[in-house]
Amino acid sequence: MNLREQAEADNAILLEDDVAGFGVEITFTSPDELQTKTVKGQFTRISVEVDPETGLMVRGSTAAFTVRLSSLEGIIPEEGWKVESTDITGAAFVGYCQAPMPDYTSGRLTVLARV
Repeated sequence: MNLREQAEADNAILLEDDVAGFGVEITFTSPDELQTKTVKGQFTRISVEVDPETGLMVRGSTAAFTVRLSSLEGIIPEEGWKVESTDITGAAFVGYCQAPMPDYTSGRLTVLARV
């Protein structure tokens, strides 16, 4: 197994394992609702940010999703796509993709989301 194959196998466990890991169901929907893709991945949601002017922590809302590119089967969500999931408390999150960042070396897509 070469390093790319190993990275893909690691991504499957790190991002999608919903039994012993952080994997949750994530649904991406295009603005015209013609394309929808549901995959498992990591959902990060935090309520603190760093003020760039003062360096102090302030209340905020940041959400990010990371999924395997191979799980998307060629459908790469773009800015403006709706993204839905649940956080660790079971609360539903519905937001919109902002700054999708595909990494074609490691085989991952990370998307920042806004409400």
